[in-house]
Amino acid sequence: MLHCNNAILQNQSSLKIMIKQTVQFKVILKNTIIICFAVLLLIGGSEAKSKYASIIIDLDSGKVLHTVNATTKNYPASLTKMMTVYLIFEQVQNSILSTNSLITISARASRQPRSKLWLEPNSKITLDKAILALIIRSANDVAVAIAEHISGSEKAFARLMTEKAQELGMKNTTFKNASGLPNRAQLSTAEDLALLASQLTKEFPSLYKYFSKTDFKLNGNIYRGHNKFLQKYPGADGLKTGYIRASGYNLAGSAVNHNIRLVGVVLGSKSAKERDRHLSSLMTKAFASVIEKQLPPHPNYKPQLY
Repeated sequence: MLHCNNAILQNQSSLKIMIKQTVQFKVILKNTIIICFAVLLLIGGSEAKSKYASIIIDLDSGKVLHTVNATTKNYPASLTKMMTVYLIFEQVQNSILSTNSLITISARASRQPRSKLWLEPNSKITLDKAILALIIRSANDVAVAIAEHISGSEKAFARLMTEKAQELGMKNTTFKNASGLPNRAQLSTAEDLALLASQLTKEFPSLYKYFSKTDFKLNGNIYRGHNKFLQKYPGADGLKTGYIRASGYNLAGSAVNHNIRLVGVVLGSKSAKERDRHLSSLMTKAFASVIEKQLPPHPNYKPQLY
């Protein structure tokens, strides 16, 4: 009898252990499913498609001459810095800052990943050189320093960037930093970035010349840009290149031929060379189309860019 009671107690104990283990397994399985689902959302849930997009706009008429996936959300990469420069230009135009204003490089700014100027904490740079560093060298340390100077923090500056984007009609754009460094929530479209480029040319005619510069000198060093479209395309006078892995190779460009100004954006190219060649090709076709419509028909006429 005692032996039977012991056996029953052992069976009950084993059953309790099995029930406890089953409950624990279910909890672990549930948590694993939740984690896997969250990972899948992170992988596939981003609004950005990181796919090719392009647009060409006639600035005078506002007519869209070419568009492919122009409203698809993408990562702007360093084309973000066009908005950083826009807000700088506003400050200069409103006499809040001058091109001689000194910008202090904070410890946080100096720690930014490249591209950068490798400026030391507490060092200073004039706003004039800072603008050139943003446009020509895409300097992330300078972008953060500018953000902190204007808004107190990069986070506050990013809110200002987004507010300005909405004000300009860039309805599909959200900024989370001043540089364009990777952030899943920092999104824009070819259409919105072309609008920003257009506004830069219209609103700041005297300051826009910064976008046509290809090199600058600072502390005895000469810094050169790698915007081949700007350097080689006839009539090109801006704007900006950009690249992160998630975005591919991006380019915003502007050019003037026969008193016609076109603005174009290409996103998601596979290489810098492809990006430059493609925007050049789109621009040439668009210029030819506009010029031919303005001139009387002639069977042997071929528009020349200059």
